[in-house]
Amino acid sequence: MPSMPLQSVSSLVDAARISLPKALVSDTSYQRLQALASLLPQAILVGLECRLRTEDEPVDLWICPALEPDALQQSVPWLRRQAWPEFAPLAGRLEKKSPPWPCQFGAWTTEFDLKNWDTQSNCPPIPSSFVTFSTASPPLNIRETLAALWQGERAAAMPSEIEQQLRTILEHCPKGELAGLGFLYPRIMQPARLMLRVSQLSDLRALLGDKLPIAQKLLDSITFQVAIGTPFDYRQEPRQSLEAYLPGPEAWQELAKRLVAQGYSTAAKTEAMLDLALHPRSHGKVMVTLNHVKLALHADGYREVKAYPSIFPISSMSFS
Repeated sequence: MPSMPLQSVSSLVDAARISLPKALVSDTSYQRLQALASLLPQAILVGLECRLRTEDEPVDLWICPALEPDALQQSVPWLRRQAWPEFAPLAGRLEKKSPPWPCQFGAWTTEFDLKNWDTQSNCPPIPSSFVTFSTASPPLNIRETLAALWQGERAAAMPSEIEQQLRTILEHCPKGELAGLGFLYPRIMQPARLMLRVSQLSDLRALLGDKLPIAQKLLDSITFQVAIGTPFDYRQEPRQSLEAYLPGPEAWQELAKRLVAQGYSTAAKTEAMLDLALHPRSHGKVMVTLNHVKLALHADGYREVKAYPSIFPISSMSFS
């Protein structure tokens, strides 16, 4: 894969304003994004997380700082300045150009929750740390890959109870392919989240249990791929999530109908989301697309859908 140019996050966010529907990203939310962007290191890709249920909800932001060891090293001074102890082990690995994941298949991202962040702060909020994996042939060994990533990010071996929970999850989802591992540092118990990729919702029957019909009602027959995000310990993160990837216009149009009919989204946000999904927008040297949607299923019965626009230089359109 060719090297991808690093960009100022501020420049990407600024250039994307004209292409981002205000129904999804209000002026207030955009100002918060701008304030955060000025505090972040350079990146090759910026993504947004847009809530859909009500008119003006917080928009979160994530970045992919780089893909290759040499380029990832540039994030180290920024991590050191933040002095987050949770990120110290990873900073040490990046400094030595030895990310604890196979770079040909994995991409590191940091995700910032802006709901309670003070925009007057000179420091960004501590982010979650995710490594997402593309399809590998042969498939990555899930246990070995996660054990190495856990050691590299947390400077400790994966606890035995987590290993047992991982075995149980994989037994319940034998067709699952590794899609990612996340450490949700902003949350109280800093849980770890496993992501598995499947082609059919029915492959998740044992993991979703009685939540499967809810997921099918929204997503059945319109996805070509689903990635479940599930905690190792449900007591630490009492929710599961489903990232849904859609194949084309007809599927997006059907999803839009279901979102409104099932109360997941306002009509205005659904229309804006659909327009962005069907008509990617470029302005200057920046492209804005809609990558996927995510259905979050909480233990208390609450559920919501979020849309995920991506912002990247047009020269990077080959990234996937």
